[in-house]
Amino acid sequence: MMRLRRYRVFVVCAVFTVIALYEFTSIRHWSSTGGVSVEETRLSDDPETPRVQDEPAGFAKQANPSSAIINDEEPQLGTTATAAEPTELDALPETTSATSLSSSSTADFTTPTSELLSHVETVAPTADPVPLRHDYEDLGRGEGRLEAPAFASKPAVHWKRFPERYPVLEESAITLPTANPIAIPRIQHEAQQESAEHKAERESRLAAVKEAMNHTWTGYRNKAWMADEVRPISGDARNPFCGWAATLVDSLDTLWIMGFEEQFEEAAKAVSQIDFTTTMRDDIPLFETTIRYLGGLLGAYDVGGGKHRNLLDKAVELADVLMGAFDTPNRMPVTYYWWKPEAARKPHRAGSHAVLSELGSLSVEFTRLAQITKEHRYYDAVARITNEFEAWQNHTRLPGMWPIEVDASGCRRVATPAGDDTSTGDDGTQKPLRYVDSANAADSEGTSHEPDWASEHQNRKRQLETVPTVNHSLTSQGRHSPDSPLSQESDQIPVQTHCEPQGLSSPSDAFSETFTLGGQSDSLYEYLPKEYLLLGGAEPKYQTMYEQAVEVIKKNLLFRPMTLYERDVLHSGALSVAGGGYHLLPEITHLTCFAGGMLGMAAKIFNRPDELELASKFAESCVWAYDSTQTGIMPEGFIAVACTGAVDCAWNQTRYWEAIDPYHVSREEQRDKLSARKEALEAKAERRRLRALGAAGTTGSSQEAEAREYEEEVRRANNLFKKLKRRQLGDDFEPPPPSPGEHFVEEHLEPKQQDDGAAAASLHAADQDPATSIEGSSDFPTSTALATDSEDDEADEDEYLFLGPLPPTHEEYVRSRIEEARMPPGFVSFQSTKYILRPEAIESVFYMYRITGDVAWQEKGWRMFESIQKYTRTRLAYSAIEDVTSHVPLPTDEMESFWAAETLKYFFLLFSEVDVLSLDEWVLNTEAHPFKRPQPQPESPTSPPPLQPPGAL
Repeated sequence: MMRLRRYRVFVVCAVFTVIALYEFTSIRHWSSTGGVSVEETRLSDDPETPRVQDEPAGFAKQANPSSAIINDEEPQLGTTATAAEPTELDALPETTSATSLSSSSTADFTTPTSELLSHVETVAPTADPVPLRHDYEDLGRGEGRLEAPAFASKPAVHWKRFPERYPVLEESAITLPTANPIAIPRIQHEAQQESAEHKAERESRLAAVKEAMNHTWTGYRNKAWMADEVRPISGDARNPFCGWAATLVDSLDTLWIMGFEEQFEEAAKAVSQIDFTTTMRDDIPLFETTIRYLGGLLGAYDVGGGKHRNLLDKAVELADVLMGAFDTPNRMPVTYYWWKPEAARKPHRAGSHAVLSELGSLSVEFTRLAQITKEHRYYDAVARITNEFEAWQNHTRLPGMWPIEVDASGCRRVATPAGDDTSTGDDGTQKPLRYVDSANAADSEGTSHEPDWASEHQNRKRQLETVPTVNHSLTSQGRHSPDSPLSQESDQIPVQTHCEPQGLSSPSDAFSETFTLGGQSDSLYEYLPKEYLLLGGAEPKYQTMYEQAVEVIKKNLLFRPMTLYERDVLHSGALSVAGGGYHLLPEITHLTCFAGGMLGMAAKIFNRPDELELASKFAESCVWAYDSTQTGIMPEGFIAVACTGAVDCAWNQTRYWEAIDPYHVSREEQRDKLSARKEALEAKAERRRLRALGAAGTTGSSQEAEAREYEEEVRRANNLFKKLKRRQLGDDFEPPPPSPGEHFVEEHLEPKQQDDGAAAASLHAADQDPATSIEGSSDFPTSTALATDSEDDEADEDEYLFLGPLPPTHEEYVRSRIEEARMPPGFVSFQSTKYILRPEAIESVFYMYRITGDVAWQEKGWRMFESIQKYTRTRLAYSAIEDVTSHVPLPTDEMESFWAAETLKYFFLLFSEVDVLSLDEWVLNTEAHPFKRPQPQPESPTSPPPLQPPGAL
């Protein structure tokens, strides 16, 4: 009995250990990339919840007027909420079930949204309280492209619609403008009569582009049907975009425009098989999904004249899933939406390091969906983002533009003493903390499911970003509280952090910010004039925001690259702002090439004729980049030399070389010192040899002296090679001895060649001349001071080898860099030599042709097409290539969906009749999906007339 009692304490400890392991193994700690963990509320397992009437989330009629203080204070792990604490679902007011602002039953859109999504489960609040537990979860890295196993079975779990935590009140909702569209200046040139010769040539080129699309589609259709992409060499399928048939959806309107009606009908029918409520990925990339899938479905619906209702149904299904990303305290979306029910039911908060373009490039697609369905909640979602950017535009570090990283959380965390219910405002006055509905008080801060990326220029698109976990052991001064095990002090005041509301802002840890038209920013600026067009000019803020931005771009970002034949071109660099300093990186990237088309289109619709010339020069810079490489294809990005002025920009070989080798002065100083030291060591070796010969002449015959010297050389060689063997060679290496008459110093130290008499004559003078001998110099690693004939010869030899070869001269370095990197004149360095079938350059060429009517743009585009056709075509489709500077570039076995959606479409439109997809009737999203523009005397925007496929004519 006593023995059993003795072990009771061990049994109790074991039980507690098992409980602790159970509690803590569900916690995922810091990521391997060093990202900060995300705080979120986790629900314990709850019984199956009852179904309620399927009703779309959106605008709430009323909010609970009661409120509670927001703070970041969290219970200790393992504790249980009290019975009075509101639960995650039970805390939601009954009135949060949404009511649409306008009826879905219209002449053109007759089926309510609820019927479109009748298969989607809607979850009602549970009847019984569910206890809350706070813990931390590392949600991993968010990536637009995230490879999933091809044809892997999708999980059994499906997205569910939960009542919104932060619904928009009906009276504060933003609705579509009701004003009639205004008369907007014409974009395209007037069609001119073309010669029979030119028409035949144009149609021949048009047929070549159409054949390329047929080759692309056939490869995808035969090898990767219903997968996202096909590998154009191996024929394997891949799924980097949720496995929803990205190439199929992205290609729909291209098939219609080119006249592939049979293929279009087959693909449109297959869209019905896509289930947007489930995917192999844990997160949905909001930006990529919106521009490719939502844009592709709406574009195909529009060009088909609204006859393919299933395309619209699927667009609504997808949009309602994506709307969950907007359910945040400030209605700014999380750009990587965790859609599974266990994550979707939890509170969300937008990221504090969101990528600018991912946040600001959603407006065109959601606006067009709102126009078609008459559901204003889609427009409200994106209009709120625009309003935030408008409010912030003139308050950034570069007023008029926005940095590539944005704090969209709407939360400025402020530390205050525990128990204090006030905070200090910017004016020094005390103000109460933010209050919110008690329905949301359970976790009013929200959880950021936002693993954004930061910029390390173009190498990574995004970087993991999470809301920092609050360290409650730190005071506002950063010292540890008495409760902290790291502190033994007793006078520290514990603190808690509170969330003070704020608009869009720079990340709090941003020392330097980048402003650019390139990657991570591009489509935000592109969508300002395009949203203006899509709204028929009824919302003037988009013109104002664009014009403010373009003035700053012209003043701070545009530069003229120095070219060999002084081509008058312009491009936009990346401006870094740190403190009060500005630095412009003169980069030329393929992504930035879209801006030529944007500048040209905006110059027309906003009546800014002077900027049409800027647009032409911008597009020409990308044509120059294509013309410069070995393959005739522009790389992803490279650094150029910015001219000091836009007018005087003659080729300057000296300046170009200095840009390639900016550190040549310091390296040549190092070279001179190394050269002097090596010459001194060589001279000493030669003097020792001559002295040895002189000593041999006085003591015996020259043959005896030569024999003694030979033996000494063998000993020294063996000793040196033993050292080298230990450093870099195998243990079995045994060097051959030098042959008679061959001197080690002459062979391996390469002394200056001079006759023995001249060397002996200058021996005494060299020993006395400090310029000839720099022994003991601190600039070089020396083994020992060599001043007498008794000094160690082996130390000299070791030092000589340690110094290594001389650094190259300025000319040697530059010529070697140009030869090794195969850099064309004007290129300083490559950021990436790849070409991934991008469309931005041909996009601007297309816009410039449609605006000006100058057939020279068709010639430039044709050169681009021939080069791409030559180096990227494979047996199955077309492949991205590794190095555009190579004579035989290696394919990467990748073909992104934008190749069919954008690149081939722009080539086709460049050689088609100008009334095919006229820019005065259509607006293209950033994935080149066409949406019908409202006209001053509009036809129904929900039922545009079908676009006649030119291939059928």
